[in-house]
Amino acid sequence: MAASKPTGKRAPATPSADRDSRGQGDELHQLAGGAHPVLTSNQGIPVADNQNSLRQGPRGPTLLEDFLLREKITHFDHERIPERIVHARGSAAHGYFELTRSLGKVTRAKILTEVGVKTPVFTRFSTVAGGAGSVDTPRDVRGFAVKFYTREGNWDLVGNNIPVFFIQDAINFPDLIHAVKMEPDRAFPQAASAHDTFWDFVSLMPESMHMIMWAMSDRTIPRSLRTIEGFGIHSFRLLDEEGNSTFVKFHWRPKLGLQSTIWDEALKLQAADNDFHRRDLFEAIQRGDFPEWELAVQLFSEEQADGFPFDHLDPTKIIPESLVPLQVIGRMVLDRWPDNFFAETEQVAFCPANVPPGIDFSNDPLLQGRLFSYLDTQLIRLGGPNFHQIPINAPKCPFANHQRDGHMQMQVPKGRVAYDPSSLQEDSPRETPAGFRSHASADDGRKGRTRAESFADHYSQARMFFRSLEKPEQAHLASALVFELSKVETEKVRVRTVSHLRNIDEGLAKRVADGLALRTLPDPAPTATPAQDLPAAPEVRVIGRNKPVLQGRCIGILFDEGSDARVIANLRKATEKAGASVKLVAPKVGGATLSDGKVQAADGQLAGTPSVIFDAIAVVLSADAGKALAKEAAAVGFVSDAWAHLKAIASDEGAQALLKAARVGNDAGTVEAEDSNAFLTAAATRQRIPMPRGDKSAYTDKQKRQAEHIEQSERERGASEGTAERIAWATVNKQDGGGKRSGSARKATKKAARKTTAKKASASKAPAKKVAKKTAAKKTPAKKAATRKTAAKKAVKKAPAKKAAASKATKKTASRSTAAKKAAKTRAAKKAVRKTAAKKAARTRAGGHVPRVRQQGLQLSYARRPQQPVMTRLQAQRRHPDLRQQCAIDMCSPVRHRPSSRRASNATGGTGQAGDSSAAPAAGNGTGRRAKVAASTSPRSAAGCRAASSTANGPEKDSASRMKGWWGSCGHSHLASVAADSNGVDILPVPSRPGSISRGSTCSALLLLRRSRLRDTAAFAAGRGYQGESLMRWTYALAMMALMLPLSTFASDGWINGDGKPVPQTDAIKSREVFAASLLVTSDADWQAKWEAPADTTPNFTEASDVQLGGELFVLTFLSNPQLGEDGAAKVHCDVRMLRPDGSASVDERDVLCFTAALPGPPTLLYMTNLHLSFVAEAGDPKGTWTAQMAVRDLLRNVSLPLQARFDVR
Repeated sequence: MAASKPTGKRAPATPSADRDSRGQGDELHQLAGGAHPVLTSNQGIPVADNQNSLRQGPRGPTLLEDFLLREKITHFDHERIPERIVHARGSAAHGYFELTRSLGKVTRAKILTEVGVKTPVFTRFSTVAGGAGSVDTPRDVRGFAVKFYTREGNWDLVGNNIPVFFIQDAINFPDLIHAVKMEPDRAFPQAASAHDTFWDFVSLMPESMHMIMWAMSDRTIPRSLRTIEGFGIHSFRLLDEEGNSTFVKFHWRPKLGLQSTIWDEALKLQAADNDFHRRDLFEAIQRGDFPEWELAVQLFSEEQADGFPFDHLDPTKIIPESLVPLQVIGRMVLDRWPDNFFAETEQVAFCPANVPPGIDFSNDPLLQGRLFSYLDTQLIRLGGPNFHQIPINAPKCPFANHQRDGHMQMQVPKGRVAYDPSSLQEDSPRETPAGFRSHASADDGRKGRTRAESFADHYSQARMFFRSLEKPEQAHLASALVFELSKVETEKVRVRTVSHLRNIDEGLAKRVADGLALRTLPDPAPTATPAQDLPAAPEVRVIGRNKPVLQGRCIGILFDEGSDARVIANLRKATEKAGASVKLVAPKVGGATLSDGKVQAADGQLAGTPSVIFDAIAVVLSADAGKALAKEAAAVGFVSDAWAHLKAIASDEGAQALLKAARVGNDAGTVEAEDSNAFLTAAATRQRIPMPRGDKSAYTDKQKRQAEHIEQSERERGASEGTAERIAWATVNKQDGGGKRSGSARKATKKAARKTTAKKASASKAPAKKVAKKTAAKKTPAKKAATRKTAAKKAVKKAPAKKAAASKATKKTASRSTAAKKAAKTRAAKKAVRKTAAKKAARTRAGGHVPRVRQQGLQLSYARRPQQPVMTRLQAQRRHPDLRQQCAIDMCSPVRHRPSSRRASNATGGTGQAGDSSAAPAAGNGTGRRAKVAASTSPRSAAGCRAASSTANGPEKDSASRMKGWWGSCGHSHLASVAADSNGVDILPVPSRPGSISRGSTCSALLLLRRSRLRDTAAFAAGRGYQGESLMRWTYALAMMALMLPLSTFASDGWINGDGKPVPQTDAIKSREVFAASLLVTSDADWQAKWEAPADTTPNFTEASDVQLGGELFVLTFLSNPQLGEDGAAKVHCDVRMLRPDGSASVDERDVLCFTAALPGPPTLLYMTNLHLSFVAEAGDPKGTWTAQMAVRDLLRNVSLPLQARFDVR
């Protein structure tokens, strides 16, 4: 049954004696009375409703006759001359947009249908609240506006870096901006929301709570404009040639991933460089690091929208990607800085009403008001109606109309005709059927100032957002709320805000109340619709969304007189080779003389170039310079800020005095300057997460161990305890084994400890020696003689003991010698293994394929050259005896659980390991015996495997000799021989070299099926009716999957096919951050149809086209390259839904542990999850297209892949 929208419980506002009342959308209406006069228009007309525009029905379009709306917006638009009233401070750049996937099925807009065409764009980024002279790095929403100069006219996609907004209706927009701008009686604060008027407004507008969660998160303090996302905010419509409509939401995703600053870092950036974001964008473009974004869309129909548990026309709501997955359709590259800032960046005029044919508007009430407001604003800001003739605003395509004259007219129109229709001029412009057409919607409602009841849920998505964040992000958000509200002078505003927070999360409300020293928690704010606990939306997080790359980052190197020239040169060369830029910083801008006697100029002076502007720093100093700078506040601050802001720090021996003065500890982010590779690795990740001082409640167990580890090292070197409390590590992208210090760092710490111990020992022995000497001088000769006699007697007694001790020592020496020999043999054996692996890697590289390397059990990354040998299967068995039977497709003799309840069940805690018999199905109540779930975690049956293997070894060879159709010319003979392999282990597809995958990549000649556990796949398939030739097809299909998934992950790293294009993703095969997954629906009859497909077609292996009533269909999920934890195991959860043709759910299971296993093999293996559905089409089932949805979440990498496949029931 489709989920219903929330329903408001309050009646429409009516005149009453109450001062305040609520509308049916839960909007606040404050009524006149007492000291409050009647609100009127500029003409003195009393206003009955100042919260809602005039609409055709509660969810209908806004009407032009609403003179109150037009007057309010028009006056607001003209309040500033000539600066923008909002988004005044901005930076922009030229570039191009290239479509990579056509949307021709749903729109006729050429910009969205012509693949490969590069369309010029002009993109402007901006803050919202501050003026043109404000700073770049306040806590604020960022505008993200793109002007496409298409062949059908200009298209302006005007959005923000946050997908929701503060208000639901445009009529409230002037009030919002008046509240957040400088308070009118005092003209401060500038570019800040931390003041009374803003929080008074939003605390009276519960619809703002979702946006407040985003605004107080790390999203509003980005590190760079190149690392922000963009959103169109509203739902738009796409129209095809017949006028059919599909709703769409637009998303921009940065190539560099997301990255934010720490609040302290953002504050110091404001002091260090007011133009930090503008300068960063300018310098990146100038040096060729062109910023790039993917354009992705969410497409959904009117019927789907009706099933959402919220109203998509509400601009304070998002559509989670688990409901409607993103589809990447193009990319935008910014490659040219404007020639003149004023002429282009300042004079550019964006308007959401500018759309080409094939794109149309929804009834979003905020969008409806924006369509009017932008044009009206530009009339006064740019001097009149001819602003479109300014070069930056003029379309690149030809344009002609009958608009004439006016201020700032730049053209000289010719002819006598300036009207339409006309017959006096042969070349006058006329209309065309191919022009813009609006969607013929059937909105039929009563005219009135009303708001839909479906807009009344203000807290559910705010709660979803907060609870989807990582714990450090939640801590940052709570701290931001405390900071902002602490600036509010009016106590009742602070209390009212906390009452709203109680509806979002009780823990958040308590943390904020404690930070504000509220003695008691206020009652929760009244709600029109109770908040729902929605599924988590991992896509809202920032942590885990940045990419471990150096490209585009900036590294600062601090040097002074006598610094090692060789170390500086090596660091600079390695950094620039990795794609980052380098800036040299010295105490004086003229530079200093290095160790080679040459004078090195500096890019910046130490006092004016703090470390806050860099992504990582290196400190290369002579011993004397290090001691001198340790006494300089600017130098100490340079290093201590880098440490506090979690940046990688490289240093040499001479810099240790400065690091000690700055209280820098030892961790994975502090490395030796000589080791440029380790430094670049640490600089690329920047994944340590700041935590509130003294608060370890949000630490993971690993982070606690790491904090204790740092505290111990700091105690060794005399640092104050508690310094380590400032930091913890995320468990992702750590290249050195999970946050432990690097080998060089551990050695340095041990060496320092030994030196300290030696000094203490020598210091304690010195006084004892002096006393002994004085005592000896005072002794008499008689005493000396007595002493000699006593010593002689003792020596005689000790003689036998000395002999025994000598014999014992000899035995110990022999034992040590034997142990040393054994150790030497072990080292030699390991060395031989490494040599063999190195030779194997060299042969692989010679063949053109560069393998990926698993980084010490924590990270899977692409290595352009092998850094260590991939662990072989034999080594894995020795290292993990319990995994001796682990295989890539681990499903030999699975048990099919058929619960009597109508709920899909799953084996909890399944590991995918051999011999695991502890898994049991979870009971529940669900929706139909037709959907059943089985878990592939049962004990293996050796007899079953042998039987399946013998079944497989028979018909395959005969099948291979009778291949025909689309696969007939591919040369599959080796597949038959592999089928008879009784020792095979994994399906391991490897393309011969990057770029060699041709269009016919389904051809198995491109596979290297060197190891195939066919006996296991055969056992699974044979148990489900696959026999003989159909078994061969089943195995072949898995081979196709095994090829496409690694190729999809390779595409994330820039791998391309033989046509020079990235390997495509589909609804059923997706990859993200080198994690890939695929959904497969299949039946035996369906394979038969695909097997006999014509030679000039390529079957779609992921979807089933024909399922007969009574026939069984299987829904299987495969994955490749999951992130590994400290124990070398992956952890993947799944959400599974089976949707009927009408969109209602037959199965709906959330957050099921569907795969966890230790994975010792290479990352190109294909794995099958232990969650698979068995579907039997019964007589009562509706015929048509069913949909299987599976959201596969890699919990360690924080990546979710929403998959979807369909099948037809006949």
